[in-house]
Amino acid sequence: DESSHDSINSKETKDDFECNVICMSQSGKPIYARHGSHQQVARLCGLIQAIRTSLTDSRMNLGDIQSLTSGELTMVFMNVESIALLAVSKRNERHVNETEAYLRMQLEHVYGQILLTLTEQVQSVFEQNPNFDLAESL
Repeated sequence: DESSHDSINSKETKDDFECNVICMSQSGKPIYARHGSHQQVARLCGLIQAIRTSLTDSRMNLGDIQSLTSGELTMVFMNVESIALLAVSKRNERHVNETEAYLRMQLEHVYGQILLTLTEQVQSVFEQNPNFDLAESL
């Protein structure tokens, strides 16, 4: 059933939800999420992209969003080149929100993992084809 498929991956994850990390393109397309179904994450990315666009396009020239806090929710943003990373922390009775600095550190760690993965993939290409021309990709 659609509602159970659209729930956060499992009851355990949903009940214990403390922090989600989402990686998306600058255009709002989901790349990775720690928790949540693809449909949930796609909807959230669309909402976040709409907020980012409305603030960026405003005449106030506010720049990139660094963080948002509302009630039980804290969101921290990190934009690197064409990738946007988002950490969402939800406070509940068993959990206190992480600090913005801690959430930012988590985003930096995720970005480091992305770089490591891409570096390993490039290394694998070179191992399979030593004559590969990386200059064209750069």
